[in-house]
Amino acid sequence: MYLFTLRMNLAALKQLLKDRSAEMTEDQRLKVWQKIEALQDAIELVEKFEKR
Repeated sequence: MYLFTLRMNLAALKQLLKDRSAEMTEDQRLKVWQKIEALQDAIELVEKFEKR
C-alpha cells in the first residue's frame, strides 16, 4: 500500500519535472530532484522491509 503511494508520487514528480522544467527556476528544479531522490531512497527502504 505505502509502496504504491510512494511510486505514484515519484512518477508525478518526474512528470512535473518533464512537463514544466522550462518554466521552473534552477532552484525549483533542484528541489524537485531532491524530493525525487528522497522518494527513491524511501522506496528502496520499503522494498527491503517487505522482503523480510
